[in-house]
Amino acid sequence: MVMYTILAKYDMAVSGRPSTTALDSALTFALIVCAIWVIPTEIFSLVHTLRTNNAYTRLVRDGILINGQIFEIRVREQRPRLLGSWLNKPQEKGLYFVDYIYKFTSPDEHLIFGKQTIVRPYKYLNDQILPPDGTPIRVLYADNNTHVML
Repeated sequence: MVMYTILAKYDMAVSGRPSTTALDSALTFALIVCAIWVIPTEIFSLVHTLRTNNAYTRLVRDGILINGQIFEIRVREQRPRLLGSWLNKPQEKGLYFVDYIYKFTSPDEHLIFGKQTIVRPYKYLNDQILPPDGTPIRVLYADNNTHVML
């Protein structure tokens, strides 16, 4: 990128206008970088959306309710990235990520573990008491890879 800038400045100094070669090279470079970054990201997003929709359709169409229990609960805090320290403002409370790890036995007698994450604001954990490990739950089950805790 530095070489393109140098060439463009040199051409402007000599002729008074930017060189089309330098501009074409810079545009080509920008298009290549864009293609390398944007195209794979969009493909991943499309595949993820299709998988999610397919899993949701299978749960609605073929899902059965199964008894399970909470195996473990993990709580993670993420503080916001604010300019509070630079602006002399107090640091605001962030979000809590509550990971519910659950287990249940599938109809073909396999013990299956699953994880469901819920994002809540700071006030949520002050007002709520989290259920203890071993609390009974219901699981909507379509197959060994497609299930969700209710």
